[in-house]
Amino acid sequence: KMQKIEEVVVHPLVLLSVVDHFNRVAKEMSNKRVAGVLLGEVWKGRLDVSNSFAVPFEEDSQDAKVWFLDHNYLDEMFGMYKRINAREKIVGWYSTGPGVKAPDIQINESFKQYVPNPILVVIDVKAAETLELPAQAYYSKEDVNEDGNIEKIEEVVVHPLVLLSVVDHFNRVAKEMSNKRVAGVLLGEVWKGRLDVSNSFAVPFEEDSQDPKVWFLDHNYLEEMFGMYKRINAKEKIVGWYSTGPGVKAPDVQINESFKQYVPNPMLVVIDVKAAETLELPAQAYYSKEDVNEDGNIVKNFVHVPTMLGASEAEDVGVEHLLRDVRDVAATSLATETQHKIAALKAMLSRLTEIQDYLQEVLNGRKANNEIFHKLQEVLNLLPNTSVLNQAFAVDENNSYLSLYLASITRTVLALHSLITKQINESFKQYVPNPMLVVIDVKAAETLELPAQAYYSKEEVNEDGNIVKNFVHVPTLLGASEAEDVGVEHLLRDVRDVAATSLATETQHKIAALKAMLSRLTEIQDYLQEVLDGRKANNEIFHKLQEVLNLLPNTNVLNQAFAVDENNSYLSLYLASITRTVLSLHSLITNKTKK
Repeated sequence: KMQKIEEVVVHPLVLLSVVDHFNRVAKEMSNKRVAGVLLGEVWKGRLDVSNSFAVPFEEDSQDAKVWFLDHNYLDEMFGMYKRINAREKIVGWYSTGPGVKAPDIQINESFKQYVPNPILVVIDVKAAETLELPAQAYYSKEDVNEDGNIEKIEEVVVHPLVLLSVVDHFNRVAKEMSNKRVAGVLLGEVWKGRLDVSNSFAVPFEEDSQDPKVWFLDHNYLEEMFGMYKRINAKEKIVGWYSTGPGVKAPDVQINESFKQYVPNPMLVVIDVKAAETLELPAQAYYSKEDVNEDGNIVKNFVHVPTMLGASEAEDVGVEHLLRDVRDVAATSLATETQHKIAALKAMLSRLTEIQDYLQEVLNGRKANNEIFHKLQEVLNLLPNTSVLNQAFAVDENNSYLSLYLASITRTVLALHSLITKQINESFKQYVPNPMLVVIDVKAAETLELPAQAYYSKEEVNEDGNIVKNFVHVPTLLGASEAEDVGVEHLLRDVRDVAATSLATETQHKIAALKAMLSRLTEIQDYLQEVLDGRKANNEIFHKLQEVLNLLPNTNVLNQAFAVDENNSYLSLYLASITRTVLSLHSLITNKTKK
């Protein structure tokens, strides 16, 4: 097949015809080349170029975009050749070089109306002087260059002006007509794989709903309008075309091919003017791609390109002013955000339903698309661990309840006391789905423990397979509002030892903290000993211990720091004692002297 050609064989008759063509037309002119059509056939990866004929061809040596090849003459001549030998097809075209030149890509694209992948054979009429092979064959291939050409666009960004223009076009022309769509030209530019569709204009378009091969798009109007747009903004190029769908229709492949005279790989953007009713993104972009179907024939299909809506800063301001007339000013930000969330969830539900329907069709015998399954697998791999998610929700909920309970401890002592047992805990489920038990240790000052610990009940399956309810600890801390801080401060004035110095108080706090740490370390040591004795280990506890160990400083440096700090403390105490002793002696001597 043409796209799988492994070698090209040029017959002598072709070489002689091309040399004769060159000698008659361009021999006496420097930098002049001639062009024509190649005829032949393909068999098992081998292309036999068995015949050719000349075609009128001109080009501007100063501007590579200016060239002319007479396709009317080409069609007429091929019709006559076809009567002589119907087996010979158009397989490409030739030029006399030297080499491949700038306009050849566009010329090659123009030959795709005759053959899906035309071959260019450059024939060197002066090969006898250079002892080189007189013919070299080429075919065009789409690659990604450093500038991110349109052939390999990764995403399409549709600007608001385009959407507004298309909707206005549809409302003026086809709003009152069923199954009527409109079409137009898209303008924009490409940068590093991103196509920005920043402008558009309408083009007269008609099609026969009964026969998809019958359609009309006014290219003369298109070229005239683009010429005027080009005077305003030369940076905006034709990047494709749009239609209002719905979806891609049968004539779109042919229409897309007609746009290849303006851009190598035009982009089709289907804009749904009724997207607000379906909660879908209003624009979807596609480009055409050649595939081989099950019968071995070359067919052209549309491939979807990731599409998004975007705007410049100026467009954002304009859209904001436009929305002031349609936005409900009475709606609060919370209500608006809730509506957006609901719309997003509905759109997600629509997508999931579509995926479900496709999978059901595959189960019923439809041929599976491996690329779709790869994408689905990527989505599933990104889903979070539901158990961790549930635990996160539970922790967040418990923290919220904990804040409420701690803020009202003084008012709910009796209620908190009734939550000690599981049975009472169950009775509270008629008021709150997951009640929190806070155990308050009224003797915590003696044990140096945090006076409050919070728990919630959780159903688990024990070793016998029975469902049991156990309490699960929740991280607990103490907090107070500004008013509570003032009240506690006044309360502590009656119990605080006013005679104690700040140094003594701080020392007591340090000792209490060290005792509490010793209690915790002893508890950890006992747990580790139980694990060594056969108790089932809790991986989460070991992870937390590892994090603590990783945070421990270098013990040598720590010991030295403690020693320095201890010596400084002793020195301060010693100096304070000496000063107090000197003052006492001075006072004693003064009293004796007075007597």
